[in-house]
Amino acid sequence: MIDAQTGLFSLLAVLVGLIARRVLAPRPAVPTAPVYGPAYLPPFVRGVLAAYRLGANEDEFLLSLRCDYGTAVYFPWPLCQTVILESNAIKRVYEAPSRILSFFPIRREMQGSAFGAPYWQDKTLLDDQFFPTHSRGMQKGQLTVPLQRFIAVVRDRLDDLAVQVDAAPSGELTIKLAPWIVETYFEASLAGLFGPHVRDAKGISPAELFDAFCKFDRAFPIMASGLVPPFLLEKIPDVKEGRIAQDLIASTFEAWIRDGFDGLEKGVVRDMAEVALNNELGAKEGGKMLVADFWALQANAPYIGVQLLLFLLQAPQDLRDSLLAEIDASLSAATAASDSDSGEPLTFPHLAQTLPLLGSCITETLRLGTSTFSIRVVEQPLVLPTSAGEKHPQIVIPGGNARLICATRVHHLNDEFWNGNAWEWDGRRFLDRAESETEGVDAKQQEQEQGGEGRGWRSRRANQVYGFGGGISRCEGSTFATAELKSFTSLFLSTFDVEVISPVGKAEFYKLYEPIKLAGVQGNGFRPRRIPGRVGMGAYQFITEANEDLEVTIRRRGRRTA
Repeated sequence: MIDAQTGLFSLLAVLVGLIARRVLAPRPAVPTAPVYGPAYLPPFVRGVLAAYRLGANEDEFLLSLRCDYGTAVYFPWPLCQTVILESNAIKRVYEAPSRILSFFPIRREMQGSAFGAPYWQDKTLLDDQFFPTHSRGMQKGQLTVPLQRFIAVVRDRLDDLAVQVDAAPSGELTIKLAPWIVETYFEASLAGLFGPHVRDAKGISPAELFDAFCKFDRAFPIMASGLVPPFLLEKIPDVKEGRIAQDLIASTFEAWIRDGFDGLEKGVVRDMAEVALNNELGAKEGGKMLVADFWALQANAPYIGVQLLLFLLQAPQDLRDSLLAEIDASLSAATAASDSDSGEPLTFPHLAQTLPLLGSCITETLRLGTSTFSIRVVEQPLVLPTSAGEKHPQIVIPGGNARLICATRVHHLNDEFWNGNAWEWDGRRFLDRAESETEGVDAKQQEQEQGGEGRGWRSRRANQVYGFGGGISRCEGSTFATAELKSFTSLFLSTFDVEVISPVGKAEFYKLYEPIKLAGVQGNGFRPRRIPGRVGMGAYQFITEANEDLEVTIRRRGRRTA
């Protein structure tokens, strides 16, 4: 009996010691992010609930997270990710070195999950060859000829449209804005990076290739998420259709590679395919690798182009007048500075230097027209500042292969950061005032107008728009995409007077469109409703019914001068 009692007391003593050790153990100096959802629910239920709410209404859910959780929140399985929600913390993430936050593992995984590369785990091949080759090839100095090819196709498309306008008895033509713009960008950008003959070896038509892109793009968010097990993924109808379309695209590029890259003497696309060939992966794997460039080329810039033009057409008259004056001056200067032997006058330097207002409008459209999730692997613990009013001044994101996401959409809609009008499209938001406009303004007023950040603060704030992502994962094609947007918009608006046929008042208006505020405009403007389920995928795309409904009237504006 004594031995039994002694054993029992010993066991109790051990248990009390363990409990005391747990209770009295020092807490970490910096807490981790709170876990999403009611504490009484199992973690996996909270994770599934987060995934559902994110897909159902992205803006509402993300903004509610910022209100309820502050700087960051952790989503349990199946997401298993910490979402960063505050502007300063997002900026800190983008500034973090790759030894703390790594992007390459995410990039490699996507090559496998979305693009079907069997070698996606080969760090030497991807990190040391494919990725550096792509980075070098997307530098501005390597894209001069691709930009010329892009603009040449745009000019041809505009000339064809002008012929139709001239043939119309009334001198005006009604077109469906979104399909025409997307088709123009599709053809022009494909010729830009891949050359004019990429479809010839396979014998595929423009319509067939575009249809394949649309089917692959529809499946892309599911495939790229990595959340669905492979044995289930391939049973999803959109994914099955997307894989067939992906094979068609890849086989088109494979045939072109085997044909000797007809029409493309050099460039990033050829360089990437040649890495595959030099490593004896073959033309088939080279074609599959090029699907990634093809998707990135077509999935974002065309749809920003649609939004940009729609916002401009609804903007205040004084902004439109200023923009047309800027475009006319830019094109005239380009013509004056070139001659018949110098090639395309709209170059990267010219577009960058002569179109500041258009640049501001593009940046503002990226701010309101995108949702980008920048994903990182947390290699080492990362301490992030919290915002005023939160319980702790800092939080820590633990290291050890944890996943972190910057929800840039929350930052773009942060009224505190954007001077109280984050939801309003303001084409001049990033345009610095000319010195002549500040003459006679007292120092205090100038300081207020400069936001306390000194002269040039408006244009500097453009760096805090993350439509192209940020840090080490910033889109390497952003320079080319911006030049596409500037050149297309300039040439389109210099050729035609364009007027939106307002859908306001139609029975299905609120089903097809969503309201949007525009600075200097009484009442709301509108844009087509977004396709659901593309959370964090970049540029918003619009529902088919709205694209088919939205029309504009175009008339000749007069001959462009460049």
